[in-house]
Amino acid sequence: MFHGMNINGTMVTTNVVWPINRRLGELNVTDACNLKCNNCQAGCNIAPTESFLEIRHVEKFISESIRMKHRWDKIKCTGGEAAIHPEIYTILNKLKIYKDFHPECQILILSNGTDYSTDKL
Repeated sequence: MFHGMNINGTMVTTNVVWPINRRLGELNVTDACNLKCNNCQAGCNIAPTESFLEIRHVEKFISESIRMKHRWDKIKCTGGEAAIHPEIYTILNKLKIYKDFHPECQILILSNGTDYSTDKL
């Protein structure tokens, strides 16, 4: 529920308003995961899929960020399990183009840390 949202004609208000962080980029590279955790934030245990972010979308994100001279503090690759993406190395190579443009940006891969992902990464 969000502050200021109108639900069935009633304006919802809360005591907490979360600011939008326009310096943190997040790429959900896949919903696929090698685990089925009960408390999965990404919902991989409820609706497992094998969908993968297409490289052209990563390229567009990078080119638009550079064109607009946007300075991300961090760009996170998330999932499911990001390491499962069959082109994760290509994605990282594409993100290096942005890193060359803005060297202070941290490129992160969020992983479940299983042997699968640590061996691959």
